[in-house]
Amino acid sequence: MDWHDLATLLLNKEESIHEMLGRLLAKDQDVLINLGLAGAAFFWSTEGVFADVIVGGHRNTWPLSDPEFSDWLLHQFFKEKKKAPTSSAMKAAIRTLSAEAKFNGAKHHVYLRAAKFGEKIYLDIGDPDWHAVEIDASGWRMIQDPPVRFRRTAGMAALPLPQRGGSIEQLRSLVNLNDNGFVLYVSCILDALCPGRPHPVHYLAGEEGSTKSTAAKIARSLIDPNTVPLRNLPTTVRDLFVSAHGSHALAFDNVSNISASISDALCQVASGSGFGTRK
Repeated sequence: MDWHDLATLLLNKEESIHEMLGRLLAKDQDVLINLGLAGAAFFWSTEGVFADVIVGGHRNTWPLSDPEFSDWLLHQFFKEKKKAPTSSAMKAAIRTLSAEAKFNGAKHHVYLRAAKFGEKIYLDIGDPDWHAVEIDASGWRMIQDPPVRFRRTAGMAALPLPQRGGSIEQLRSLVNLNDNGFVLYVSCILDALCPGRPHPVHYLAGEEGSTKSTAAKIARSLIDPNTVPLRNLPTTVRDLFVSAHGSHALAFDNVSNISASISDALCQVASGSGFGTRK
């Protein structure tokens, strides 16, 4: 509310303060909704409600529940009105935009890090410019705005931008594996980048100090880098599936034993099964 609104509020004797405040808050809410509809394309998926927003010349895909979308909408409002909206106006506007997306928006699948579309595979680099690698039988290329939508999660880090002319043999000197082990290691990395099918569970065994953790960190950094590359193995099935929902690849360190329930859940994750629970 600015000084003009306050003056109007004080001078208007026919309208109560409560009614005037409600009208002004509704005005902010309407402005937020119009700014959202003008600057974003909304859609829904089984993962929730999302917005495609063009920032810096490239498409950003954010859940409406994500702080990134709230910050963008808040910035749009500030540019338009040179003031901040109330938190209640923001909440009401985002709920309205969410309802609009559910009932009038398109439906798109949303993927995490890797997606298969037609005969091509798309890999989300995870950088601020939303680059992706397009891979098919003829090779690979860097693109922006791929035909699939990706979601991003907390802790997700960027893959290094790929360069041509390298050799997989450069990786051999960084891991302590024999020839057969190296072939399996590379095969598991490549398989993890091919979505939409069951995957093997990659188990690294060796005595203490044999660089098992280092090999796991390197593999994770080439598939799905994260600010916390290695974690403890969850002790409950629910926590394991929460981790799987937030990461394309899971890497666990110092696993001394695996319970029967967690063993079964790991098989479910590897084969693509889901997990249902109350919200």
